[in-house]
Amino acid sequence: MNYFNLYREQGGFSYNQRNRQSGNYDSHNFKGGADFFLNKKNTLGFIVSGSLGDNLWRNNSRMPISAIGATTPDRILIAESINEGDRNNLNFNVNYQFDNGKEVTWNIDADFGRFR
Repeated sequence: MNYFNLYREQGGFSYNQRNRQSGNYDSHNFKGGADFFLNKKNTLGFIVSGSLGDNLWRNNSRMPISAIGATTPDRILIAESINEGDRNNLNFNVNYQFDNGKEVTWNIDADFGRFR
């Protein structure tokens, strides 16, 4: 929950804005992988990781507008917004290692990521 209050004067009017914002976020993270030892010199592996998230954000605003010095507002601006969204992130890795056992090692990695 977040409260935002703002008073300002501009162009002969006063604006007394009061907002109430709230948000709800759910997120699930995961990571898994495996290595396969093909033989003494060759290893193949993979990793999958990511996060899946849902969010909901609400904003309620009320802003009385009046001439500067007036005791009652001329008008009141009322605004409400609801924003829903998903945030998904998936990452993939494939890796290969060659080790000849005589101080020569080769590593190759390929990565792919997707964010929405």
